[in-house]
Amino acid sequence: MTIANPASIISEFTGGLSAPVDYDLLIGVGVMKESDAVFFFYKDSKPIALLNQANGKPLQSFKNVVCYGIEIVHDIGTFKASKLNLKLRGPNGIKLCFTSGVETMWSQAVVTALMGIMGSGMYDFNTPFTFWSKRGDQGKRPSFANIYLDGERVSDNHMYEQLRDLRSDRDKEGIIRSVTDAVQILSAEISGVPTEVTVLDDLRALPADTEEENF
Repeated sequence: MTIANPASIISEFTGGLSAPVDYDLLIGVGVMKESDAVFFFYKDSKPIALLNQANGKPLQSFKNVVCYGIEIVHDIGTFKASKLNLKLRGPNGIKLCFTSGVETMWSQAVVTALMGIMGSGMYDFNTPFTFWSKRGDQGKRPSFANIYLDGERVSDNHMYEQLRDLRSDRDKEGIIRSVTDAVQILSAEISGVPTEVTVLDDLRALPADTEEENF
């Protein structure tokens, strides 16, 4: 099986007009609600579950990765959604871009964990970690994520409590603002330069089934 590179995927969706990408593989999160898989790559514009080659089960973790970028992009897919893109580099140098809706539980968990790394005082974003995600088994089956450093789960208590309260109030706009603010802080810390939320063309025309609604 041949996995299309991100440039060819983007070209197919945009008619050949696309911006350069800084990753080797685009991975959708929670793309197919009927699937137990959480991660999907795209082949001929169709999502295909990433599986553990050893046992055929859905792939859930990436070990010894570092975060080299995080961003929010807008006007993605049929519903013109805003997406969070998490960019991780593996030990073999491969660059992976994970994409999910800004307000999803997965995106909330990602920024909470990354804020925990930034505030730890012990680690920075050059420190390899284990990135773990799992599909929920209740309701709309949202996807969840954790980051582990030295075997310990990393989190930021303030971010966790803030998002928990916003979910309790069913404040979707508040969640989006909170995640967006965190992404701006994290992006500046990771890259070393200030950043603003951007509108990009490279993911705009992903198929409608890449939208994960679990708020």
